[in-house]
Amino acid sequence: MKEAELGFYDRVSQDAEMITLVGTKASGRANVRPGWPSARLAEERLPLVTYFDASDSIRARGFADVRLRVDIWVWPEGEEGGAGRLRAIEERLQELINEQTWSYGDCRLYAIALNGRTIPAPPDAPLHRSRDYRISVSPGLPGT
Repeated sequence: MKEAELGFYDRVSQDAEMITLVGTKASGRANVRPGWPSARLAEERLPLVTYFDASDSIRARGFADVRLRVDIWVWPEGEEGGAGRLRAIEERLQELINEQTWSYGDCRLYAIALNGRTIPAPPDAPLHRSRDYRISVSPGLPGT
């Protein structure tokens, strides 16, 4: 359900602390984008937060439970890299998303963190942390 992805992006990409942690894109929003960087990762500006809908959920009449996979990428060293920066980005994501309710468009969203994992990488490759969030989407109530 696109509302979960768009609502996640809207909430995270405009957060001032997230912008400080990951920098900005030309739009002025945080360096957060949909999709998977795959082969282009070496060309990406890091730190970077990516996300995609990894669910096979049942969706009906505006209601859905979406499993959103969120990946954090930082260089192993440098001013904007390292394990400390990776942890700080994940902690801010948790503050913004985990056990939070917010509105996006005509929908209400509620998210809860699921499993998280550090992805092993060679010494010169970016550090990579992945976490799934379950985002429940429901039609908004009048006045919310």
